[in-house]
Amino acid sequence: MKRGENGDKIIREVIRGERPWTDLRSAGIEVQLQGDRFHIENPHQARAAADIHDLAQGLIAHLKDGRELRSWAFLLQAESFVDWADGENHPAWEALWDAVWSASFGDPISEDAIRLAGKLVQERQSPV
Repeated sequence: MKRGENGDKIIREVIRGERPWTDLRSAGIEVQLQGDRFHIENPHQARAAADIHDLAQGLIAHLKDGRELRSWAFLLQAESFVDWADGENHPAWEALWDAVWSASFGDPISEDAIRLAGKLVQERQSPV
């Protein structure tokens, strides 16, 4: 099990869609998909900070595969290992979280939310 910074990094990479959710095991978080529910065990209370850009990147990364998008979104709805901190105060939070909610139920994501997520991803990638 990897703890500390490595565990934080793994969690953020899962949120960003850079790694599959099954890799959370490497951060000490056991996740099992049981039917249409996730069972999450986090005995060491691993937790990582993530922001609106991480959420946007994950949404964009999963758009190409509806099944993975739904699993990823469903996991985010059930998780207790991410500290969104000021992300929840960002003006885009509600639109992106609504998109996650829709995706977790297999519903379509609005084009506005996809454009907003794309803008946030590009914002992060642009040099300041």
